[in-house]
Amino acid sequence: MAVSGSLVVLLAPVWAAVVGAVGLDMLRCPRDRGPLLYREPRVSAGRPFRLLKFRTLRRDVLAVAAGHVRPYEADVANLTWAGRRVLKPMYLDELPQLVNILRGDMSLVGPRPWPDELVERHLHALVPEPQEAHPLHLQFPHQKLILHLVYRRVRVEYHKLRNQECIKYLYHLF
Repeated sequence: MAVSGSLVVLLAPVWAAVVGAVGLDMLRCPRDRGPLLYREPRVSAGRPFRLLKFRTLRRDVLAVAAGHVRPYEADVANLTWAGRRVLKPMYLDELPQLVNILRGDMSLVGPRPWPDELVERHLHALVPEPQEAHPLHLQFPHQKLILHLVYRRVRVEYHKLRNQECIKYLYHLF
């Protein structure tokens, strides 16, 4: 936390420049107007939180995205002028995440927190539902029950962890 606090103080001039660039962009282009920051729901260390970022997408695109905005950032037409010219090329849109680190929502070093829907999608790709097992794949009488119990246990662990660590757990389990 001391490192992220120091970075916030040391990067204060950069924060001011970013706020100035975004402010000028909002004055120059009405369709780029909107909040300075946006919050994206993520999961880290077993608990959900809101990841802070400088807004690089236009307000109308954010309304359509409704959650994970990464797919919309690839299209340059969706970006604001400041997002396209200043924030994205220099990764300055990530600066507010230092506040998340100060709050203890995430760490400076380690895996990035994933959006909840991506963790859920990867979980279902790795662990099939027990009823999906083909009858010919069952090698002994209680295998279906065991598969069901393992699936339930993994689901319980998933809801405890709810981040990338769950996928590592599943990888090592199977």
